[in-house]
Amino acid sequence: MYKRQILIEQAENVENESQIQAKIRGLEFRFDPVVNQEYFLYEKNGQSMLSLIGPDEWKGEAPFGMCVARVKQLSDLTWEIIEKVNHL
Repeated sequence: MYKRQILIEQAENVENESQIQAKIRGLEFRFDPVVNQEYFLYEKNGQSMLSLIGPDEWKGEAPFGMCVARVKQLSDLTWEIIEKVNHL
């Protein structure tokens, strides 16, 4: 039973990371992302947005909605999920 639970958790983690990756790939950037720079992925009303500003840095509520993850672009232009802040 224990092994099954681990497999379920791993599958959920892979699915969640896949959803985050898909959201980032679907973004229209209004800036050129910098390799190794950390960004925050926000979601509001089905719209996603990357920002340099973290959820704890806003005065009040973040205008882009809920922070989903902290990410960075790697040198091969893929995105690494550093931290999942809120689950989708």
